[in-house]
Amino acid sequence: MNMQTVPDHNVLGSIGLPSAFDYALADSLMHRSSMREPWLRELIAQLSAAVQQGHSCLPLQELCDALDSSSPNDRGFSGTTAQLHERLCASGLVSNSGAESPLICDGINLYLRRYFEYERRIAEDLLRRVCGNPVAFESLQLREQIERLFPASATTTPNWQRVAAALALRQNLTVILGGPGSGKTWTVLRLLVLIAQQTSPPLNAVQRELEPQEKLLRIALAAPTGKAARRVSDSLQRDLAELPVSDELRASLPREATTLHRLLGMRPHSSTPRYDRKNPLPLDVLVLDEASMIDLPSMARVLDALPRDARLILLGDPDQLASIEIGNVLSELRAFNVQNRYSPQAAADIAALTGAATEITSDATARFGDAMVTLTHSHRFSAGGSIAQLVEAVRDGDTDRACEILRHGSGVVWHEHEQNDALAQTLQIATQKYAPLQTAATPEQALNALAHFRVLGALREGPWGTRALNASIARAQLGLKAWQSLPPHFPSAPLLITENDHALRLYNGDSGVLLIDTQQRLRAWFADTQHGVRGLSANQLPAFELGYAMTVHKAQGSEYDTVLVLLPPQPHPLLTREWLYTALSRARKQLIVIGSESVLRAAIGSPAQRWSGLAAQITGLLGTADRSAVSSS
Repeated sequence: MNMQTVPDHNVLGSIGLPSAFDYALADSLMHRSSMREPWLRELIAQLSAAVQQGHSCLPLQELCDALDSSSPNDRGFSGTTAQLHERLCASGLVSNSGAESPLICDGINLYLRRYFEYERRIAEDLLRRVCGNPVAFESLQLREQIERLFPASATTTPNWQRVAAALALRQNLTVILGGPGSGKTWTVLRLLVLIAQQTSPPLNAVQRELEPQEKLLRIALAAPTGKAARRVSDSLQRDLAELPVSDELRASLPREATTLHRLLGMRPHSSTPRYDRKNPLPLDVLVLDEASMIDLPSMARVLDALPRDARLILLGDPDQLASIEIGNVLSELRAFNVQNRYSPQAAADIAALTGAATEITSDATARFGDAMVTLTHSHRFSAGGSIAQLVEAVRDGDTDRACEILRHGSGVVWHEHEQNDALAQTLQIATQKYAPLQTAATPEQALNALAHFRVLGALREGPWGTRALNASIARAQLGLKAWQSLPPHFPSAPLLITENDHALRLYNGDSGVLLIDTQQRLRAWFADTQHGVRGLSANQLPAFELGYAMTVHKAQGSEYDTVLVLLPPQPHPLLTREWLYTALSRARKQLIVIGSESVLRAAIGSPAQRWSGLAAQITGLLGTADRSAVSSS
């Protein structure tokens, strides 16, 4: 094969055809190698294409199978993964990890070096926090505090929120997983109370004034996006008032979350953060919410900047959409403890602190799994309600059960339309549901109406995309014909912010509405935790678009009373099981799905696949290093 050509086929069909950029990278690296075999160029291009699609590596077994089954098989390689590994290392471009080389092959996966190092740094850091010196505690006193902060629950046995508290007291890493409305933020706030009580004695106002600031517990909460950080801040301020603690302790807890970029001190037009391994964050405890949205490079940067003796608490739902960028960190971690099973020592500690009996596992990786708990009860949906059952069926890949619930469940409506009928039905329902927005007399009424209903789609462009849907709904609301142009601004228009503006405290994904104020000025109104609502001149706003309909990625982290999910007429790569799970779980009370059964079944039957070696790296470190070696690495 000519080294400058770009073939019209690919080795791994699930990735897609590599781009000209991918082959340019491959050609650049091939010039550094004495090996000129076409299959090597092809694998490098495929690896580059995989990274562009969010994978951090390519499994050797997948590569071997693809090369063996390629037709025509003229690429010059056929053999086992061990043989492929040997040939790759002989190219001069690949090493096992130690030597400087652009590519890394650890015997399981093939990486661009950068992403191997990201995974290795994350694995070593997390393992160090799990396997460090055990935290000593007095179980009787702590059990009383846990029972006071976490009331007994009649919905789940054991009470997994209490278990989360016990685990958080044992080591410096805690991973709290759970679906929408499972109480992750509520739980972590009470964990922070427990940690604060164990770290320093309660102080009265005079003692607090005299106590050196560096002795006070330093806590930060962060999320990957501004929208997510605001949602966490709103939850914190709401839940803080309900905490059964003293005013002094309540005042010591954080009231706001920040973004990862601001946490690390990222500078404009620079990729170098203020805080890193040489200049660590001044923190004792860091809570990262919406961890499923955190990509591999961002997680590596955060862990580099977090002091080695600081506690790390990760919150998230691994069944939701993964990060837009590279990696699938939270899902990889979840694999170490899917069913809330613990080592004998961890189970004994949980029993001592909570009275709960948990299942025991003898798995060799249990000590890493001891850092994790999954909260199983959702407070967003009514117990046993159809929306909750549907979300569970989709999460579990049970297509038949999902279709049955959609057809016969309460609180769910399924319009099995094809093509144009689906668009017409969507427009009709949206026009009806947004009627209260059109008649709202105050910003509070308008924002409340907007919070009650939203249309969610998979695509942004095209006749089934959110851009076209927004235009159609707006024309219907204004009584315009299809050929008439929309005004740039008009009263009652819902807004969706599409870029961050820290000065205005507006972030990508925030929703607002345009209304005429008492002085006959058109202003944009947004919900505000402290003041209820706040208004801004429409001319002040950062980039925005109409917000009648939005993509599921934009809706992640939000919830609405009623959600309409529009499926495109044909299966699409974006329509994965995780996409559908995230879309359906945005609804609190009513769910409307418009689309064909064939597309629905295709989505449920298409779990997203992100190739990653993070779990394998953690397992390898657990198997080759004892506790002291990990702690001192």
